[in-house]
Amino acid sequence: MRKPYAPKPGPASRNGSCSGSLYGGPNQLRKLTSEALKLAPDARTKLAQALVESLDDLSEAESEHLWVEEAVRRDEQVDAGKVPLRPAVR
Repeated sequence: MRKPYAPKPGPASRNGSCSGSLYGGPNQLRKLTSEALKLAPDARTKLAQALVESLDDLSEAESEHLWVEEAVRRDEQVDAGKVPLRPAVR
C-alpha cells in the first residue's frame, strides 16, 4: 500500500476556510446537486457558467491544493478497490 500524501495546510477556498475535502462532504454535494437540478434550465445554465468562471479566480496555490486533494481521493478509491482498473492501450 502506498504511503498517503499529507497536503500542506492551506486554504481550499477563496474565503480561507478548509472543509477537509474537495466537495465539502458527500452530503453537502448531494444536497447542492439536488437543489441545482430543481432549477429551470436557464438558471442551471447561469449557475454552471458562474461555477466554471469561479475556477479562474483561484490562486495557483489553491488550484494545486484542490488537484492534490482530488489525486489523493482517486488514489484512495483505487487502493480500496472501488474503481475498475484497465490496462493502458498501446
